[in-house]
Amino acid sequence: MKTIKCSIIFFVFGLLYTTILIGQSLPYPHNPAPHNHDNGSTGNCYGYAAARAFGLLDNDSQCPAKSAFSTAGGIPDQHFIQDTSWDITEVSVGDIIAFNNNSHVAYVAIVNSQTETGIVLHQVENDGGNLTTDLTLYKTIRGDGIGEQGNPTSRWYKKAALKMTIQNELGDNSDEGKIGFDGNEPEPDSPFTTPALFWESEHDLDAVMEGQAHGGYIQRFKRWKKSEITESTNKLWEDKLVNWNSGIPTFVAEFDNEYNITARNSFTGVSGYPGTIKVDGSTENSPHTEQIVDGNEIEIQALTQTINHIIYSFDEWSDGTQTATRTESPTDHETYTAEFIGKPKQMNNYNLHVSSTPGQYIQFSWNQHGNSNVQYRVYRRVKPAGGSLGPEVLKATLSHSTTSWTDYDYLMTSSYTEDLLQYDARA
Repeated sequence: MKTIKCSIIFFVFGLLYTTILIGQSLPYPHNPAPHNHDNGSTGNCYGYAAARAFGLLDNDSQCPAKSAFSTAGGIPDQHFIQDTSWDITEVSVGDIIAFNNNSHVAYVAIVNSQTETGIVLHQVENDGGNLTTDLTLYKTIRGDGIGEQGNPTSRWYKKAALKMTIQNELGDNSDEGKIGFDGNEPEPDSPFTTPALFWESEHDLDAVMEGQAHGGYIQRFKRWKKSEITESTNKLWEDKLVNWNSGIPTFVAEFDNEYNITARNSFTGVSGYPGTIKVDGSTENSPHTEQIVDGNEIEIQALTQTINHIIYSFDEWSDGTQTATRTESPTDHETYTAEFIGKPKQMNNYNLHVSSTPGQYIQFSWNQHGNSNVQYRVYRRVKPAGGSLGPEVLKATLSHSTTSWTDYDYLMTSSYTEDLLQYDARA
């Protein structure tokens, strides 16, 4: 199973485009360190608090406050709800607290307790003021060592605002199968559109079709992508997502088909598909099957070999390919069969010998060949007395179990007085 993790973080400050890639720059140059904006926007405290709420850290290279904020209502309502009934017991990390009728805001960084001394804020003081961290709510209200901000009058807290679609792209380009989201059981069908999600919330996207069968093929995970851009090829994808402003984005788990590729030999007169065959440089027993993911190659080589005293040399592949070595890029399950031509191996102990005596019809014998499919052919040549040696003539074709033959045309003599005979028995 392939798993990705993603944190959803939304930026909505008038952006005309969207992105989700880690490290891809927004058009803003910085996050405070405190600064004023040349475009006349006010409320540097708003820009800092909003940037922190959207997951940025001090001195990050992004500044959502570059878009104009007003001192009243500068926190976007697309992903925040403003609660004007101040209740300190409801304050949580990630909230933004407004003071003195929205004249100042600060980011809630730590909540040790639901008290003025237990709530720790990070803030930029007014326009271009200093960055202050580890500041208690108590000190912010009363101005101990900093400008007095007055009593809290409201807080902003995040709301679920974003959906995303998660789907498969299987080896047959369909979007079928199951998809994993946050470990939900049963796993939803692909495509799946999530419920509304909070910014900066983490979610598990699981490519659960990895290793599963679909359409006759095992599916192998390739990558997570969005708009054909690779987001991750790892089993675990940890990413932070920024806001998108048009429609619901679709994250795609892309898969390739896995093919079963069988390489084997076929020898005349031999049952099954024995012997050896070379696959991707390794000699394997035939038949041999490997799994190849779509888009990859496999090299198969037919080998000359001896089986049952027969030397088999490559002839061709069953599909007509003539080269002993072939490289294929399969697009389906395939079987590649090497066909061979056999020739009996010469016996070291053939022991062809005459077994008759003078006065008898000529008979000779031999040792049985090691291959039961072999037949024997007996040839004879005759040289008449005073003449020349004649052509070779096939006299008999014999079964494997026959290991002798008698020539009833001639009697054996003790010396060369008439015809001279030459015999050959071949497997």
